[in-house]
Parts: sequence; C-alpha cells; structure tokens
Amino acid sequence: MKRWLPLFLLFAFLQTSFAQSTGGREVYQFLNLSPSARVTALGGNLITVRDDDINLAFANPGLLNPSMHHQISFNHNFHLADIQHGYVAFGQYVPAWNTTLHAGLQYITYGTFDATNVVGEKEGEFKAAE
Repeated sequence: MKRWLPLFLLFAFLQTSFAQSTGGREVYQFLNLSPSARVTALGGNLITVRDDDINLAFANPGLLNPSMHHQISFNHNFHLADIQHGYVAFGQYVPAWNTTLHAGLQYITYGTFDATNVVGEKEGEFKAAE
C-alpha cells in the first residue's frame, strides 16, 4: 500500500494540472502565423535553411549572421473578413559583441465588429487587434 500511494498522488496531481487549460493551447495564437510568404510556402517552419533571410530568425534565432546587417523586412497579408496580419523585422550586426541582433514585430487586426446591447440592438462599432 505504501508504494502505491506516491504513484496515486503523482497521477492525481498531473491530472489536475491540465484541468485549467480550457480553450486553446496558447494565449496569443496569432504568433503561430508565418512571418513571411517564403516560410509559408516551404511548410511553415523553415528551421533547416541557412541563408541571409532576416525573416528566418523568427523561427530560429540561431540563423542570425553578420550578413543580415541592416536588413529590413515588411510583410502584410490580407485575409477574409477584413482580417490583416503582418510582420516587420530588422537585423543589426554589432562588431563589438560579435553578434547579430534581431528586432521583430508581429501584428494582427480582426476588423470591425458591431457593438450591441443585451437584446441585440446595434449601439456602435469597435475594432479588435493584437
């Protein structure tokens, strides 16, 4: 009996740790969208390609190299229902540190929604974005 109690308690605590995850797996799921058309066309995660594309640093920061110095990238996608998604990236090589820095910003706008009261009457509009 004594050897089954720790196993039972471990199993019970592991089950309750998943009880709080209702809905999706992450909070900001739009971050799973691809940062560029090239990455999307080649499967979504292009972690094995090693070249000078600054967009690849989003999926694998280990691909940053000195030839990405002063590279800038802007990607914007138009989706259905007025949803728009984009990504901006910049690379900077710092010789004193012998490293390349990457700054990236990913955004999404969900369009315009109707604001209604409890009976469904339209009272205005609002926009949502992340």
